[in-house]
Amino acid sequence: MEKLYFQEIQQFRQSWLWVILIGLDLLMVALILWFSVFEPGELDVAAITILGITSLLMIAMSIAFFHVGLVTEIRNDGIFYRFKPFQRKFKTIRMDELQSVDVKKYNPVMEYGGWGIRIGRKKRGSAYNVSGNIGILFIYTSGKKILLGTHKPESVRKALQRLTDEGTLSVSENTSKEYKIVQ
Repeated sequence: MEKLYFQEIQQFRQSWLWVILIGLDLLMVALILWFSVFEPGELDVAAITILGITSLLMIAMSIAFFHVGLVTEIRNDGIFYRFKPFQRKFKTIRMDELQSVDVKKYNPVMEYGGWGIRIGRKKRGSAYNVSGNIGILFIYTSGKKILLGTHKPESVRKALQRLTDEGTLSVSENTSKEYKIVQ
């Protein structure tokens, strides 16, 4: 029977980001109103139509962006994640494929090139993050690396500790934050 030890749903809710997105949406609507109401002869119908379509597309993209997010779950049978709506099904990280798990602080811009789905180089691996600078680094026995951003590092550590207590993970002697997988 599967047990859920941790679940986190992160979405892009940074105020600066939404100020920019909504500001651009409002600017486009203002341009349409200005040229269609206050300066009716300045632009032809085709130009106003293009502005209208562009404005609708930008508003639709803002609404779609509102629903983008990272879902992470730690269960007794593995770690599951998906970056909705781009990944409809959860991707699974099986415990028997891992060499180590580490809850760590990182630099999203310098190490992975920013936030979102970051398919990286072999050295650092891939990252799935929404905001912040703390993540769960999974290192596979093959050397592959995946980092999942988190805003709840202590809850992740508690979930990993529960897996340790059940014998699925064993704590490494190197650091109290790193967990080695029991083979």
